[in-house]
Amino acid sequence: MGKTKTSCGKQTLKTTLFPIFAALIFMTGLLPCAAASQQDSGADEALGIKLAKQAVRADRHWTTTDHSKMDILKQNFTSGDQITQACLSCHTDASMQFEETIHWTWKVPSEKEGVMNGKAGHAINNFCISGNAMEDKGCLSCHAGWNGTEGEVNCLACHGKEKFNYKEAFEDLKAFEGDDDSDTLEIVNEIQSGVKNAVHQITLPQRENCGECHFKGGGGDGVKHGVLDTSMAKPNKMLDVHMAAEGADFTCTRCHTTVKHNIAGRLYTRPA
Repeated sequence: MGKTKTSCGKQTLKTTLFPIFAALIFMTGLLPCAAASQQDSGADEALGIKLAKQAVRADRHWTTTDHSKMDILKQNFTSGDQITQACLSCHTDASMQFEETIHWTWKVPSEKEGVMNGKAGHAINNFCISGNAMEDKGCLSCHAGWNGTEGEVNCLACHGKEKFNYKEAFEDLKAFEGDDDSDTLEIVNEIQSGVKNAVHQITLPQRENCGECHFKGGGGDGVKHGVLDTSMAKPNKMLDVHMAAEGADFTCTRCHTTVKHNIAGRLYTRPA
């Protein structure tokens, strides 16, 4: 009887284990197929999903340059154009690239041959109506140049980390020029120190840089674009989950990516 029980026990064990081993072998055989199927589905992934994944990748930008240690930026500047020339001594093509973008020209080719759309072309903006193609002082206050369209590109409009009133500083320096009074010279040195300190604070475009024009378009906070105002500089998570510090903490350029200073986004001929 003992032998019979043992034999039955072995038989029962074999009967129980066989389906398990068979299932494992079957699943192992399916794994390569499943992986291949997953790869195939990735290849057919919707464009929107691909772009979304690209936008939320970790920000890996860093800098290897301390601009305060660069000799050319230690000089006393008396104009914005001098600052730009100093920038171009290293970033040789930056100005040339930027002057070909819509942020400088305010023009974009339309669907009609020979016709340019944009604030400086064929366009009517309810908040920025001007018939003199960028000659209006109010419009030019947002143009990224030191002297409207005549001067050099103002690199610090987008890359300056510190908000500084360069226009007022350079006007004061010009007014004090030639005055050897000790008190005046002390003021001049203080202004020059402030200019140089601001010039040394270089960064990738931050929300404040973009917002200086885009948050205040149309002459006031949130006037031109209802979804863009100064609250977007430091939004909470309820306002914007992507740009909130406790959210994804995005800057504008995490999605509005750039190639040779061309910034991705809506154009007159290409709605968002």
